[in-house]
Amino acid sequence: EEVNQFVTRKGLKLDSKRNSIVPYDPMRQRSTGAIPPSGRVRVLSPGVVRMSDTGLLQVVQAIVEASEH
Repeated sequence: EEVNQFVTRKGLKLDSKRNSIVPYDPMRQRSTGAIPPSGRVRVLSPGVVRMSDTGLLQVVQAIVEASEH
């Protein structure tokens, strides 16, 4: 809970949830292997974004792997 409070105070948030299946976005995610252009991936480690007046800024890319789904 302390980590969540710190992250919120700093204007940061997780970009996704661990083990969730999402569309692959090479700008926001780093892959452990080859991913087809329209592929779906499983999130191994969520990315971190900073919320600002102008939108979201990617702080840390999510680490993902190809999904069978």
